[in-house]
Amino acid sequence: MIYDADEELRISLAWPLAQNELALRSSVAHAIATEHGACKTYLEQAFYTDSPGHEPTVESLVGCPESSPVTM
Repeated sequence: MIYDADEELRISLAWPLAQNELALRSSVAHAIATEHGACKTYLEQAFYTDSPGHEPTVESLVGCPESSPVTM
């Protein structure tokens, strides 16, 4: 019974969450394109800056899979 409710909840949330993710990604892409241009700027290294006192962006993205909070 609880498993059925869990499945129904998961199914009912999957589509709206996917739509919200798409809208958010589109909004972010639009904001970046409006501010920096739709082409080229995002391909330049200077566009991706590191924050002082934090791990460099690229190194944080290509770290060990074991330390990643994301599970596949």
